[in-house]
Amino acid sequence: MIAVVFLLCAVKLQCSDGIAAQNPACVPSHEVACFVPADYQNAFGSVSVEVCVGQKLIISLEDFSEFPVCHWIRGADPILTVNGSNSMVLPPLSETDSGEFTLICETSEGTRSSLAVSLHVVMKRPTKPKLTLDQVDNKMRSPFFKCISEGFPKPTLEWSGHNNQADVSANGVMAISKISSSWFPTSGVMCCATNAEGQECSQLYDYDLDTELNEVSNNIVSPGQSLLLRCRKKEKPVWEKGSKNINAPILECSSKVKNEICFRDDGQGNSFISYLFIESVNVDHSGTYTCRSQDNKTKSADIHVQAEGFLSVQLDKSLTIPAQNAFSCLQASVSYHPVLQHCSWEAPDKNMTNCVREIWVTKHRTVKRCDALKSGDYKLHLEAGGKKETKTISVCVVDTPKFKFGNNEVNKRFTVETASLVPANYTWMSCPSNGSICETDCSWKEIPEASQTDSDVACEKTIKSSLSRELVDGHCLKFCLTNSIDSWCEIQYSVYSTSPLHSTASANTDDGSLMVLKVGSVILLLALAIVTVVLMYFVKKKKPQYQPQLQIIQMVGPNDNDYIYINFKEFGYDLKWEFPRENLELGQELGSGAFGMVVQAKAYGINKPGVSQQVAVKMLKEKHQTVEKEALMSELKMLTHIGHHANIVNLLGACTDTGPTYLIFQYCCYGDLLNYLKTNRERYHKSVTDAFNKDRFSSLYHNLQPRKSFGELDTAVDNYVPMYSCTTRGQEDIALLTVNSGDMDSFEDPMIHEDLDDQTEDLQTLTFDDLLSFAFQVAKGMEFLSSKNCIHRDLAARNVLVTKGRRVKIGDFGLARDIDNDSNYVVRGNVRLPVKWMAPESTFQGIYTMKSDVWAYGILLWEIFSLGVTPYPGMKVDHMFYSMIERGFKMDCPYYANESVYGMMCKCWALDPSNRPSFSKLVSFMCDQLTDREEQLYHNMLDQTSSDYQNAAAILDISALTKQNENKNQSANDYCQTHATEESKAEVSDTDAVAADEKLVKPPDTE
Repeated sequence: MIAVVFLLCAVKLQCSDGIAAQNPACVPSHEVACFVPADYQNAFGSVSVEVCVGQKLIISLEDFSEFPVCHWIRGADPILTVNGSNSMVLPPLSETDSGEFTLICETSEGTRSSLAVSLHVVMKRPTKPKLTLDQVDNKMRSPFFKCISEGFPKPTLEWSGHNNQADVSANGVMAISKISSSWFPTSGVMCCATNAEGQECSQLYDYDLDTELNEVSNNIVSPGQSLLLRCRKKEKPVWEKGSKNINAPILECSSKVKNEICFRDDGQGNSFISYLFIESVNVDHSGTYTCRSQDNKTKSADIHVQAEGFLSVQLDKSLTIPAQNAFSCLQASVSYHPVLQHCSWEAPDKNMTNCVREIWVTKHRTVKRCDALKSGDYKLHLEAGGKKETKTISVCVVDTPKFKFGNNEVNKRFTVETASLVPANYTWMSCPSNGSICETDCSWKEIPEASQTDSDVACEKTIKSSLSRELVDGHCLKFCLTNSIDSWCEIQYSVYSTSPLHSTASANTDDGSLMVLKVGSVILLLALAIVTVVLMYFVKKKKPQYQPQLQIIQMVGPNDNDYIYINFKEFGYDLKWEFPRENLELGQELGSGAFGMVVQAKAYGINKPGVSQQVAVKMLKEKHQTVEKEALMSELKMLTHIGHHANIVNLLGACTDTGPTYLIFQYCCYGDLLNYLKTNRERYHKSVTDAFNKDRFSSLYHNLQPRKSFGELDTAVDNYVPMYSCTTRGQEDIALLTVNSGDMDSFEDPMIHEDLDDQTEDLQTLTFDDLLSFAFQVAKGMEFLSSKNCIHRDLAARNVLVTKGRRVKIGDFGLARDIDNDSNYVVRGNVRLPVKWMAPESTFQGIYTMKSDVWAYGILLWEIFSLGVTPYPGMKVDHMFYSMIERGFKMDCPYYANESVYGMMCKCWALDPSNRPSFSKLVSFMCDQLTDREEQLYHNMLDQTSSDYQNAAAILDISALTKQNENKNQSANDYCQTHATEESKAEVSDTDAVAADEKLVKPPDTE
């Protein structure tokens, strides 16, 4: 049967222009829906008509040749009859009026026609409230907030924290409410529209400049939606977009002149308030809106106007619960844009139930179904942004099994039949006592060879078992069954055995057989015990499922912890990353872990045709599970989405066709930063000049030999930023760090550095400038990852690699690390975690955000400036450690750090995540530190004198080289200047003030 769907109900019913034009007597509105049967005279089957709750339905009869006699019939009962009228009017409808109807019309000529109609009377969720600024012309009074929403039935509007609103009369489906902004001087405001179908909310984005600086919130809005931002400060703030000042008088909000973007200043209490309002956003309004105070404190809102919708849902595939817990909740995590239009659960009996959603939220993160569950498949149907998705979860409700015993006289066997969840184990037991009460007088013993295991997987399977009477010793028999939920036993009373085993006359004859039976039982039990111990051992050692540490998150709410992980499993793989397997020559193993390994390899033609390059190849172990391969492919798709950066270990290609999956990465020749720092401890000097004054003159002389100019160096194919910018690398012509100043990316030709490395690498020293450079580069890499909404979750010196030019790159090596034998990973729950690097919210709540990565970056700084000492030295990870972290305990200043760097570490360890600096702020801070060091080095080298005439020529060369590189230093300073905004300088000043107040156990020497 073909169902002709005729939708008459929408939030704006005026869209049914075609019907209105043909039938001017019936005009669709919020109160009226129209149906024209003449349009469906040739329809085959039932016509589906959808009407909203509370609407009248007018059935137009004008197109008939003459006004007939018409009957509206439900089943066999006439509901309404009209004679000679041009229409049939049904009163306001409710959900109970839904059903199957028949329209029968007869003319005076005897012509009879009928039409089957399937009527659906539905309710509509409220639309997402439109939050606007109202009554803006009176400068002596605070403006009002206005909230508008539509729905069937008409929604009720509520404001967070107050009920002083003034509801405005509107049509039958639209609700309007106003409230003075003076009721919300120091807090955000949310307006929620609620009816019987659910709730939708919109909020004011509120920013307080008197709190932590440089806050950036990410917000996705739809075209046509309103946008209302508010900024508060004790001094008058202004709004900016890019370099444009929005607080120009011509852009002030007015009810007479409508601007696309307008502002409205206000004052409440001791604070100045500035509103930014866009009544109807479009894609041109995307961008960053910054509120700036007179002292250059800022907070920003990153607005992304997105017309295209998206929908993502995560739901477990199965759930097994005991019958006593059958009243339970099914729960799924969702991410969507713009609104979740439809959400329902379908039970195994096809019964549909609306989802249970959170209230007073702008985005629903979870949807639930809370009811008595039964075994079968439950389906979750979702619709948002034009996307539809259906997920299925198999539920198994396990009840107490019922045992049905039997006695087969022909075969002389006891039988039992039951139904149970499998896998399951079951066995028979007997009681040798002749006592009258089996429960109290018996000492139960398992009958040898009577235990069985059903290894099938099913929610309910019929199990049949039988037992020879000859094996039963006594008058009591018990059958026991065990599955993953519980164990059950049932006793069969007064069992009579005809076996000779129980004959008194033959008792002496069968003593030997009984002894053999007992010995066999002992051996069987011993074997079972050994098998059980082995199984327990392997279960205990069972590795967790592989998951890359790097994860991209999708924000689903206004708070930092309102996010879900993006699942790349369903994403497509771009074949441009595919690299021919035959061009890859695998070498020695670099690392191995529970799931896989990383090996060194040569890739022929991956950069230039005919040229080989050293690479690192990440792969799974030979015996791996399908789910682990899927996780590795998801990681590959995620890395292609992230892209390249100079300070991350970049993906170069992959082999995914026939054979094992290989991920090809840049090879970093000096290994991880942790071991690099430990190895070079003996070479550390506070400064280059200090190293020169001690015993490095011969090294300096060799390092100052002429080398290739920048123009002679091979150019890397990648457009990575050379790392001599904003680091001490601009001074390496005069320092002892003798490597090329060109692009030090792993794409470069390895022959360029082969001789240089062999001659001078062991002669290089390690300075404070190098430690700052390491910290700066890691901050740059993390700034890039956070810009991609990517969190690392295991940022530490062991996960940072060092390559030529002392460039450091952030990586993820969980696949190839044996965490079971790594003391840095501590058992917490059923997993091993790097607790000493984890933020409190990650340790105690399992929340990972960019701010938890900032905490780990502070620990990494401590590692760098202690030259590889394990954090919290001498402290054992136990309940005392966790208690100290919760109370705000901070490590003392590491020996090689100055007060400014230590002050920034302490900021990274703020208990409140919102008080930690962003990675952009950390980049600016490290950049300023390096710039100061370069200027200091420049002046020190000019002032350097020596009475040793043998060193005079070298010193003159140093001075000349210093002048020659003065332009490099200026370029470095310019580069830093682009990253060091005015607010970051203010924060560095604050950092120095904080660090001065800290009590340092080992304050480092100042230069």
